[in-house]
Amino acid sequence: MNDENGNFIYKARPSLQAGTKIGIVSPGSWDDSPNYGFLDALRAFWEKKGFDVCIHPQNYYKDGVLAGSDAARAKAFMDMVKNPEIGAIMFARGCTGSIHILDMLDYDAIKANPKPIIGSSDTTTLLHAITKKSGVVTFYGPMGCHFADPANDQRTCDDLITAINAGNEEYEMTYPEVSCLREGKAEGWLVGGHMNRMQLLMGTPYDCLPQRSLVDGVVLFIETVDTTRLEIDNILSQFRLAGKLQTVRGLIVGEMLGVQDGETSLARKGERTYGRDVQGIIAKAMKEISPRVPVVWNFPCGHGSYLSTMPIGSHVSLATSKQDGTRLSFRPVPKSAPIMCYL
Repeated sequence: MNDENGNFIYKARPSLQAGTKIGIVSPGSWDDSPNYGFLDALRAFWEKKGFDVCIHPQNYYKDGVLAGSDAARAKAFMDMVKNPEIGAIMFARGCTGSIHILDMLDYDAIKANPKPIIGSSDTTTLLHAITKKSGVVTFYGPMGCHFADPANDQRTCDDLITAINAGNEEYEMTYPEVSCLREGKAEGWLVGGHMNRMQLLMGTPYDCLPQRSLVDGVVLFIETVDTTRLEIDNILSQFRLAGKLQTVRGLIVGEMLGVQDGETSLARKGERTYGRDVQGIIAKAMKEISPRVPVVWNFPCGHGSYLSTMPIGSHVSLATSKQDGTRLSFRPVPKSAPIMCYL
């Protein structure tokens, strides 16, 4: 995983291999949609694309809110990693519990069997751990819950296929409707996800957001759902105090859905308002990063109907302007290039 100088060695982006199966596991909560709708939606999506689907029996386990015990969920995931017939692994849903299995996984086996691993929301912790410990690029993208939702935007499907078929080829994505808060260009290693789950990884061996500058720094994307303005401000303040914002070369702010106002995390009716909206909170955080750092707002990387797949650990160029919108270019780099030297 590291060279003789301690630098992390770049692992090529895994791509979907023709003729292989898609493996489905639930690393956190079980599918509580009617008649296992998340699982059925995933099967239908991939079969329409011409792939066979392998739904691990663990998806149907129940241990409280979780899809089986920690050991069962970890084993199911590793079963899919080690199975040579499985060409990609996709999660049925997030919700909670993914962090419980991080120290139960075989990261050497994941490194030896690189394949697209796709999830979002609560599985942010799992994606970060895999990229940090094995060097395999992971994909922050849709899960079964997205495809079971009739409001799912077709671009979610299109972007997923583009990202996992790219392999080592460079590709570019454009987002003309994304708002630009600060114009500019940036390059760096793409890191991000559900900011509440990223916060849980601080101080652990699985934290993917560095504290000190890298060769190129990072392009950070963040999103959250069902929280309060106070909590968003607190998390960004912790990022700042932990030195995480010093490495940011570009900031991508995703959708912040279901964010309540209120003095406490309960946001009870009648409480005092926090006094600063989400854009104001982001503006406060922007003061902690260089004025040359471009910032975009309301990017489709959250819990909305359109979720554009983001390859965590890839090298990315960000360009944004009020006139031309936002463009992301994902580029391969030589395997000998160092990535995330803080590891």
